[in-house]
Amino acid sequence: MDRELSKFISLILRHKPEVINITLDEHGWADVEKLIKGINKCGKRIDLQVLERIVKEDGKLDYETTVKVGSRHGKPVILKVNTRAMVQAGYKFYLSENNVWLTNKIEPEYIEVTEGKG
Repeated sequence: MDRELSKFISLILRHKPEVINITLDEHGWADVEKLIKGINKCGKRIDLQVLERIVKEDGKLDYETTVKVGSRHGKPVILKVNTRAMVQAGYKFYLSENNVWLTNKIEPEYIEVTEGKG
């Protein structure tokens, strides 16, 4: 059941938020309460705990690779972050509950911009 729900959430967030009558903000984010309410109105059952479990277990909800997704919108750009140099310079990194590495700030000198293969 979670797999089917995961695919439905992916469809909504990547391609068709209008399926559940929500809009994404300018950065592609959805209001979680509206997302849950909209999914439930479609006859599927989800609450915050189920959503959190899906995100944790599926990681990225089985999303395509960054390059493939970026290719839909023109030539993709990949940002490489020199984390080794950042750690040596004293920056702290934190591992989130869903295994994503976070830091408070990334200065431009630690970023290398490369073009992906589209």
